[in-house]
Amino acid sequence: MRSAVEQLTGRAVRDLRRVGGGDINEAFKVQFADESFAFVKTRPDVHPGEYAAEAAGLRWLAEPGTLRVPDVLGVSDELLVLDWVDEGRRGDAAAFGAGLAAIHAAGADDWGTPPPATAGEAARGGDGS
Repeated sequence: MRSAVEQLTGRAVRDLRRVGGGDINEAFKVQFADESFAFVKTRPDVHPGEYAAEAAGLRWLAEPGTLRVPDVLGVSDELLVLDWVDEGRRGDAAAFGAGLAAIHAAGADDWGTPPPATAGEAARGGDGS
C-alpha cells in the first residue's frame, strides 16, 4: 500500500498506520516525509469507479468554499487518499449551519445526483460519474 500511496500522491511515505473510522473500508493514517498527514481508505471488494465518484463528490462539495472539505490527494480503483482532518471541538453552530446551507444551495437537485461533468468529460460525452 505504501508504494500505491506514493505513486498516487507523488509524495514519500514515512509512516502508515491502521486507524478506526473506515466504516466498511480499511482506514489508515499516513505521514509523509514532509510531516503532513493523509487518510487512506481501501477494501478488497470496492467497485470500479467507486472511489473516483467519491473524490468527484468531495471536490464538488468543496466548490462553494463555505466549509472545510478534505482535499483529494489521490484516487484509484483500489485507494482513496484524502487530506487528514484532525478531530476538533465544536465550533460556531450558526456558521456551520450557514456553510451547510450554502453547499446545499450550490449543489445537487436531489440526493445521489452526480457532480456536473467537467469540460473534458463533456467533450468525451461523459456524465461526470
